[in-house]
Amino acid sequence: MSGGMFCNDDLGALVMDIGSHSVKAGFAGEEHPKIYFNNVNGRVTDKETGKVTRIFRDEFMNIPNPNLEIESCMSKGSIENWNLFEDLIEHILTNRLDVEPEFHPILFTEQARAPPAVREKLLEIMMEKFKIPAFYTAKNPVLACYANGRASGIVLDAGATHTTASAVMEGYVIKNAIIQSPIGGDYNTRNALQLLKSSEEKLLLSYEIDSREELKPGQQAPIFHLKKNLPEVTNSWRAYQETRLAEDWVHQIVQVSESDYRPEEAAMRPAMEYEFPNGVSVGYGVDRFRLAEPLFNTRMVDNKNSLLGVGHLITTSLHYCENEIRPQLVSSVILTGGNCNLAGFVDRINMELQKTPPHMKFKIVNGQPGAVHQTDRRFGNWIGGSIIASLPSFAPSWVSAKDYAESGVKIFERKCL
Repeated sequence: MSGGMFCNDDLGALVMDIGSHSVKAGFAGEEHPKIYFNNVNGRVTDKETGKVTRIFRDEFMNIPNPNLEIESCMSKGSIENWNLFEDLIEHILTNRLDVEPEFHPILFTEQARAPPAVREKLLEIMMEKFKIPAFYTAKNPVLACYANGRASGIVLDAGATHTTASAVMEGYVIKNAIIQSPIGGDYNTRNALQLLKSSEEKLLLSYEIDSREELKPGQQAPIFHLKKNLPEVTNSWRAYQETRLAEDWVHQIVQVSESDYRPEEAAMRPAMEYEFPNGVSVGYGVDRFRLAEPLFNTRMVDNKNSLLGVGHLITTSLHYCENEIRPQLVSSVILTGGNCNLAGFVDRINMELQKTPPHMKFKIVNGQPGAVHQTDRRFGNWIGGSIIASLPSFAPSWVSAKDYAESGVKIFERKCL
């Protein structure tokens, strides 16, 4: 019995891309994941009985509750709490996808540098607890290439906790050409939240606002009313709500400069207004350009050159590849990850790569503007998994339940390379 026998039209494979920031999951062969949500959960503990209830849906996590703590199974891009991870998988399978796991092979995405122990633990959980018929893990850079019709290229994965450039050749990651920076989307969010909290006005959240009146002609500031009896909330819940607001602010306001950031030039650009939950609108000029610059100019992080900016991540990854394959790699630069969709991000990378010698003509293959292309970049790793897991030719690659019963985690010596 082989893993391939499970891949057919009646019992489709599932694809899961579980990252530090978000969860993407769905059925192989589909264009985009069926479900997409923040990778956090709520933990409610009954003070009398001690019973713990897990909440994974935003509509419930956004309700103030004095006993609601916000947690995540991930830390710095890796699974930290395996029990919580198992709860997350069960929620995805049972409540979101509504499937019986014993009938569906599952492909998981993994980081380019994922430790073997992590995939071994994951295989063990999926086979022994969820009884799935077949399993596979695939490297994110390889999947991003497949999502863009390539087997080779340099992949820049701009994620929440890290930004990583990896070289892929004929479907395999070149291990010594994986170059990583600890600056990612979370760094932007933290700095944005610090900026918003530094204002003279207190940062108010939606749950604190009782009502707000429409702005009348001649009125300069909106009138709003705070709730008199605010519900008690935990520190983790409030921190989560503040982070969500900061993420929305980054999405709407932050702009990457077309070239190296200069405050005097940024000051000449028009400001953009952001409306807070209380109805107050604030204009942001220089700050909206300054905030994303550390992604490219890391001296703004530590006043040193100890970290590599986005452009240098790509060129350094190429430097660690053999000369004869470099032309094939520079013609296929692929962007993936939610942080790629910052306004101006693609244009800035193009500008950075133009600084390289003339014989190194980098070409970004998926940098087109528009909502559709932004969605494809955000879900690039998942889309690649969806493509390969639905191919009939992929069938022999699955680690079947029989494979696992016979070889255990040692099966990885032959599969999921």
